[in-house]
Amino acid sequence: MAKAKIVPIQFQERMINEIEDYIKEGLYSSKAEFVREAVRKLIIELRKDLFFTKIEKLKELSKKRGAKTTTPFLTKKEKDKMFEALNKS
Repeated sequence: MAKAKIVPIQFQERMINEIEDYIKEGLYSSKAEFVREAVRKLIIELRKDLFFTKIEKLKELSKKRGAKTTTPFLTKKEKDKMFEALNKS
């Protein structure tokens, strides 16, 4: 595991209260765990967005060059599955 670095952050009290509610429910063991998980999920979503934005740009370039696109619009579930497969390779 990579060495962790401390990053001081501040939250509004209402957000802290909500995080503490999730901890009381047993969903998380600490505020740090909650924040790490939230950041992890956001990073994954941003990677997906960037990946599919790049695909769309490539599709646009292909169309401009006269290529026919045969790939239909992908659902979120299909995108997630594709992204998961790409991460495994």
